[in-house]
Parts: sequence; C-alpha cells; structure tokens
Amino acid sequence: HPSRYIILHNLGYALLDYYLQYDSQEDVQETVKISREEFNVQSLVEPVQSRPRKYHLSNEDALQEAVLHCREVLTLCPKPHPDHYHALNSLTNALDYCYRHFQDDAILEESITAYRELLVYRPEGHSDRYITLYNLGNALKDYHLQSRNEAALREAITILRDACAYWPMRVPGLEVCRGNLAGALGRLNATSWAQRREPDECVLDEMINKS
Repeated sequence: HPSRYIILHNLGYALLDYYLQYDSQEDVQETVKISREEFNVQSLVEPVQSRPRKYHLSNEDALQEAVLHCREVLTLCPKPHPDHYHALNSLTNALDYCYRHFQDDAILEESITAYRELLVYRPEGHSDRYITLYNLGNALKDYHLQSRNEAALREAITILRDACAYWPMRVPGLEVCRGNLAGALGRLNATSWAQRREPDECVLDEMINKS
C-alpha cells in the first residue's frame, strides 16, 4: 500500500512516545491503539504480523517494536525516496533509546552506521550537523568501551571536536559535549599508559583545556 510507510512511521513514533512516557501513558496508549487500527485497515492486502490487538505493552516491548517499525519504514523508503532522510532520522532516534536501554552491541553498531549515513544528509552549514556529530562521537566512544578499539576512540575524539566547533553558541549542551570530549581524551591517555607509550602532550593539554 502506498501509505504503508507513513502509517508505520506514525505507529513507530507512538510506540516510542509510549516508552518515553511510561508513567503517564493513557493518551499515548490511545494513540498507539488508533495507529494500529489504521495500520490494520491499510494492510488488508498485507496483514500485519506483529502483536495486533495487545495495547497494554510493557516498556521494553514498546521500544523494541518501535525500532522494528522504524527499520521497515527505512526499507520502504530507499534512496532516493524523498522521505529517506526523515526515515533515517527516526531510526537513529529509536536506536539511540534502544541502546541506552538494552546496552546491546549489535544495536550500537547499527546506530553508528545510521549516524554515518545521516551525517551525509547534514553537510557543513546544516543546522543539525552538530547534534549528529555529537551522537556519532558518543556512539563511537561507547563502541571503544565495548571493543577496546583504539581507532574508534580516535575517530570519536575527532568527531567530538567537530561537534564542539559546530555547536551553536546559544544552544544548551556545549559544556556537556566538551566534557564528553575531555572524557574521550582521558581514555586515550589512559590507553597510552596501559600500552606503555608516552602520552601525547597535545592530548594532555587539550584535556586540561576542556575540563
């Protein structure tokens, strides 16, 4: 159905709202219910295979289902579909919450891939480039924690530097970004000590300046 991806997108975001507002969810529950019913009507040719009439989802179920729907929306909007960018942005948001909740390495790697692609759609001059750089840098930093991959840590530092440079002065969060950069620099310094290498004096200086 030509509207399938739109309805899936709405359902995915309703489920994500359900996850984020788990303690006050009556309105969100109703939105999920309406979105499911609309999806079932539009899916008469392709019947929905997910939990069709279970509206009292657990917190984790809602989050996992939101990610599944966002993945399908992206599949239904391949390049050069005009909504590919928006579908990709929705998926990165859902994956970010999913990784924070489950700490799953596969989700983290999928997030990194999605952020890299999203960054292509947000070149220099794009108003949201800084936040994508920030998210990608943090994801790579987390990946280093999981894998001890020094290349990922060095890339995270480069990207977080760029995020700080692009961060609009009047937008809150720059100090947090600088703090994350300082943390990544500290990890790189600790890695040098652990491998009995001389720490980079430039790294030490930058740590002091960012802290």
